[in-house]
Amino acid sequence: MSSSSTSKATWNPQTLDVFCDLCIKEVDIGHRSGTHLTSHGYENLIKEFTKETGLDYNRTQMKNKWDSLRTDWKLWKNLIGKETDLGWNHMLRTVDASEEWWEKKIKENMQFNRFQKNGIDLELEKKLNLMFMNTVATGEHVWVPSFGFPLESNDASESLRVESTVDSYEYIVSNDSKGIKGKRVDIKGNKVGGAAKLSR
Repeated sequence: MSSSSTSKATWNPQTLDVFCDLCIKEVDIGHRSGTHLTSHGYENLIKEFTKETGLDYNRTQMKNKWDSLRTDWKLWKNLIGKETDLGWNHMLRTVDASEEWWEKKIKENMQFNRFQKNGIDLELEKKLNLMFMNTVATGEHVWVPSFGFPLESNDASESLRVESTVDSYEYIVSNDSKGIKGKRVDIKGNKVGGAAKLSR
C-alpha cells in the first residue's frame, strides 16, 4: 500500500539505505549540481524510491531529507575530522570517547550533543561521503588534500575547515587509470584517521 505524498515522511534504517543508495546513483551519473540533485535527479530518485519502498514521497520531502543528512554529515565531520584515535561504541552507536572528551566538544559546539548517544556509523558515513563530497570530471570522488575530509567545491562558504596535522600525516593524491584518488597515510605509509580506526 503506497503512502500518500502529502503525509509526513518517516524514515527507518532500511528506507534510509535505499534513499542513500539511489542518491549515490544519481550523483555518480552526474545529476548533482552544486549542493543538490538536479531536477532530473530528483525525478529519478522519487520514481525509483517509490518502486523499491512503496512510499510515495514528493520532491520537497526528498530534498528535506537530503538537506538534513547533509547538515548532520557536515557536523559529524567537524566533530571527528581531526581525531585519529576514536573507536566505536556498539551499545551507544557512536564514537567511543570519554565523558571529558564529549564535554569539551559540546562546549565547542552545542550541536555535537546530538551525536553523544547516536552517531553516524562507518557504513552510513561512507554513503554520505559519496553523496556530498567533492567530485571531479572523471566521476571519481576525491579527498581535498589540505583538509581532513571531503569538501564541496561549489559550497566554499559553508565548507568546514579542519587543520591538517602535517607534522604527523600527509595526504597523498595520485593519478591512476581510474581517475584521481586520495588516501590519508602516516609517514610510514599506513592508512590512518577516524575512519580507519572505526573500521578496526
